[in-house]
Amino acid sequence: MAYNVKRQSAHSDHGRNSGRDDGLPLSVFHRTTIVNELDEENSEDTLINAISDLNLTEENNISQTSATTNSLNVNLVDMYNPIIVGTCNVSWRLPKEHMNIENYKKCLRIPGEPPRYSPPTHIPFSLPSARTIYIQYPPTSLLPLLITASTCNVNISNYNFVTERGNFNKIMMCDEMYSIGIIKIDNTIYLRRYVERKNMNKGDIGFQFEKVCTHSASFTSSTDYYNLISGKIGHFNVLLLAETDAIDTNTERYLELKCSTRQNKRKLWTQSFLGGITSIIIGRRSSDNQRIDSLLEHKTDELLEMNNKEKLMRHLYKILNFLSTNVEENQVYLFSRFRVLKGVSEYNQNKSSYRLKLCRITSEQDLDKYTFMTKSLLSQLPVPLN
Repeated sequence: MAYNVKRQSAHSDHGRNSGRDDGLPLSVFHRTTIVNELDEENSEDTLINAISDLNLTEENNISQTSATTNSLNVNLVDMYNPIIVGTCNVSWRLPKEHMNIENYKKCLRIPGEPPRYSPPTHIPFSLPSARTIYIQYPPTSLLPLLITASTCNVNISNYNFVTERGNFNKIMMCDEMYSIGIIKIDNTIYLRRYVERKNMNKGDIGFQFEKVCTHSASFTSSTDYYNLISGKIGHFNVLLLAETDAIDTNTERYLELKCSTRQNKRKLWTQSFLGGITSIIIGRRSSDNQRIDSLLEHKTDELLEMNNKEKLMRHLYKILNFLSTNVEENQVYLFSRFRVLKGVSEYNQNKSSYRLKLCRITSEQDLDKYTFMTKSLLSQLPVPLN
């Protein structure tokens, strides 16, 4: 596979980047070892090479970690085929210990109950005033996904990649800095996101819109609802946890609810498509944000042209193949997208001025802090026989 990569033995330039939004101190990157880098320049050629090398059969299994040489015309969008294999409600109040299984079990309801879509019958309608309801944002954890999978008899070992949907969103969009924790255990690669924010306002205008347009059982009023999604990206089996806003009980379709004057169609399609959402309800706000003047329904598959959908999926496949090729068992990595400042001649010819870098954490102090998945942790969760 023709990736444009570069290997180094030390992390020499990460400190010169700017605009990172992952909350990780730069000192962490100075203590890592660069495993490999991937340019975003000439991305179209790279994506075409990745797909043309992909051989797909009905019997692909988890041990397959790289594309073969038979050329096929592959439609990654149609191949994804998301299937809901589990559901859960996750409390807004989560433990600070991101690897404490028993504490996390107390914060989950499995199976979950989604909010039911029930908008006001008269439009336009008023929105409650935005409120400040800050919820502390603890360290991110894969335990809601893992506990849900175990409870719903989903065998994690059948998957090449296990992640929250947000990581795939970031990789596909290519519009912000990010760092993602990476650990591979028994041929399964786990992804954990890092974010800078320390809290979330559950009382802003978007949440007020969702509250007005949905009805939830009393026990789910302070929770978020998630679907556990099984899908296929190229020859990779993926399992992801995706927050879902509501369900239309008349059609049994899951919905994404948005309340904004402007929407990024690429971002909206990516988020909805990965989560198996077929329709998006958009509330058009008045200029003073106090009223919804109309409700518009958009079909997910009509948001983008097929060639743009394929471009996004091919980029994701390229990155997954890159990680599968370079990540070794039982090591802890950071995979980052960062901007290189102008004036560094080595990077001036890179039109996008962005690079993707896979670094291995080697410092003992960092390993203790950034290890988020172990065999011991997985052994505490029942494994289905299938």
